[in-house]
Amino acid sequence: MDVDLNQTPTELIGSTYVWRSSRVPFDSRIALGSRVLKLVEDLVSYDEARHKRVLDYYFFPDATMTSPLLSTQGVFNIRRVFHVWTSLNRNEPEVDKITFDGQTCIVHLKQNLCPRIFPMLHLQIPAIMTLHFKETDVDSGLLKIYKQEDNWTLEGLIQSVPLISFWYDKIVRVVMGKLITSTGDFLYSAVEAADKMTAKGREIHQLGVEIASDNINRLHEYRENLQVNFNTGVELIQGYVNTRAVGLIENSGLPMPKAIQGAGAWIVKSRRESKEREELEKEKEREALEALNQQGRD
Repeated sequence: MDVDLNQTPTELIGSTYVWRSSRVPFDSRIALGSRVLKLVEDLVSYDEARHKRVLDYYFFPDATMTSPLLSTQGVFNIRRVFHVWTSLNRNEPEVDKITFDGQTCIVHLKQNLCPRIFPMLHLQIPAIMTLHFKETDVDSGLLKIYKQEDNWTLEGLIQSVPLISFWYDKIVRVVMGKLITSTGDFLYSAVEAADKMTAKGREIHQLGVEIASDNINRLHEYRENLQVNFNTGVELIQGYVNTRAVGLIENSGLPMPKAIQGAGAWIVKSRRESKEREELEKEKEREALEALNQQGRD
């Protein structure tokens, strides 16, 4: 729940007040427990009695307090820190917004740094105070603060000093913005170029695969034609051999058994030579196929 202070209680709903501010639209009215609001107001107040009452009633005795400059434990030590702070600084902080979820209260405020010894010096530093609550006993429903955290942002510290704030807003932020955007543009261009190169590489690879596939298909077609031509040649040779064998038998004048034996030997020799030629052709075909496959893989 968020509250923009500078409000007046206008309505009571159960145990929760509803505030309305001229700086907050009517539709944006936000509820906050009146006790939490009172607690925060007393805690940041420079009135010692109000601050002491908050520490006594709403803080555990061993509560801790931390800030960018210090860390201490115990209500008594927290009160000492309060005394030192109020003696060095004359103006109370201004509370801007309170957020409370039932366990944690986050207070956005402006610390007015105005040292008593230098009253002309006045700096406003945005700060965040976080109050951590827990039950005093199990299922008691009674909450107290066990830790207070005060934080100052680096940006808030820089913006609190006029000259440094101007240099930070007008120079550092502008230069860093241009540097980051230029770096982002360079990275985007590099990624885009890499994507284009990758896409082109994929196209080249796909084209190589298609060429290799086409060569393999042509090789298969050539192999089939070669087989057909080879079978045709073998048939022609066999026909020629048979005819030649009959002629040899008729013209040899040898007894028929010897003539047949000589013709048979010639036929066997012719078939062996034909088979050797066939195996040689197959070996050449296999080597050509392996070469095309290797080219396709490359």
